[in-house]
Amino acid sequence: MSFRDLEFNITEKVKSSVDDMWKRSENVDLITTFWHGIRDLKKNPDGTFSIRFAFPANGIMKIEKDAENHILREIYLSGPFKGTKELKLTNSDGTECVVTWKIKLSTLLAFRKESLKKHFGEGTVSAIKRMDDYTESPLS
Repeated sequence: MSFRDLEFNITEKVKSSVDDMWKRSENVDLITTFWHGIRDLKKNPDGTFSIRFAFPANGIMKIEKDAENHILREIYLSGPFKGTKELKLTNSDGTECVVTWKIKLSTLLAFRKESLKKHFGEGTVSAIKRMDDYTESPLS
């Protein structure tokens, strides 16, 4: 593993059902609602997404959805890091949400690897909590 590689898992039990968590997590329009590290997300004509991160940086990612297995994979193609963030939902005596980060940081960010791991981990736990607590606004 290179000094730029950052890999870790976050596992959280949630009160929502797998189906409810899947509906929230796979809805691209809600990504910025849950994942506060992404300030803005715009779909490109080629199916990828342009990202504006919360810290001043931009990137490109694509999203893969495996509805049958409840897996959402964000593949970061360019920007301050490259690699994947995978969210997997399972029913293991209640709903379990596992987020796996496998990214390669830019050289500049690699010098802050440990603090970024902590920051991304805390952000991931917060995003899972926001998804779990999310309720749609009733239509007017």
